[in-house]
Amino acid sequence: MAPSISAIRTLNASFSPLYLPCAVFIGGTSGVGQGIAEAFIRHTKGNAHIIIIGRNSSAAESIIASFHQPTSPSAKHEFVSCDVALMKNVQQTTQELQHCEPGYDRRYLMMLNARSDKPGFCRTRL
Repeated sequence: MAPSISAIRTLNASFSPLYLPCAVFIGGTSGVGQGIAEAFIRHTKGNAHIIIIGRNSSAAESIIASFHQPTSPSAKHEFVSCDVALMKNVQQTTQELQHCEPGYDRRYLMMLNARSDKPGFCRTRL
């Protein structure tokens, strides 16, 4: 039998990891991606390394400004600009992210929510 919604909410409220979680939200500047980023920050009380990847820096700055202020000095909330419509941009951003935190214990939550509605769009274009 599936757990009740109240049991799920209680479990989420008790979330207190022994490590600083790192979450990457691709397409996190609006819609579902934004909502999940905001929910994640609420459950971690701001104590997480949040990376929002997208094209709209002003939307990302506004979202990040609304986040809980962390109590952990290691916590970071940042935006990385990337148009994921082009694979070369995804590859470049991935390389940059791999090198930004040397020695960091890589425990990531990845939220992939980006899409493009451009006519003639090709998702694998290099």
